[in-house]
Amino acid sequence: MTILLLGGRTGSPQDPTVLPPRLLAVRDDGGRAEIIGDQTEAARLLSQAYAETRHLDRHNIRPEFAQVTATLDRLHGTLGQLTHWDIRPARTVSLLASLASFLTGRPVTDGGQGQFGDLTLPAIEKLAEAWAWF
Repeated sequence: MTILLLGGRTGSPQDPTVLPPRLLAVRDDGGRAEIIGDQTEAARLLSQAYAETRHLDRHNIRPEFAQVTATLDRLHGTLGQLTHWDIRPARTVSLLASLASFLTGRPVTDGGQGQFGDLTLPAIEKLAEAWAWF
């Protein structure tokens, strides 16, 4: 498991390029990477990993540069394909799925990715927020 902190971009709240910092967990399962973008789950996994590191008395030991490089090399393909859809907040998941179902008139199996997967993170959040008011 690798947990990354994706740095945010600041600016005006109306600026579509403004992004909050996000935690991203990547679980490597035999060559197939599972992306965990849910902030609560990623924070729980980070806390659990830190507790284990403290238990092993390794919390003051920095990883070697080669270890960091090897990890990033291993994740290169996965991270290079990430989209805003992959790191959307958990609170938007059911909202966007229900909006996609409403717009298409049928149940969706992809959670709305076909309709909204190309949107930026701020647009995804604003769309889900607007739909929540209906």
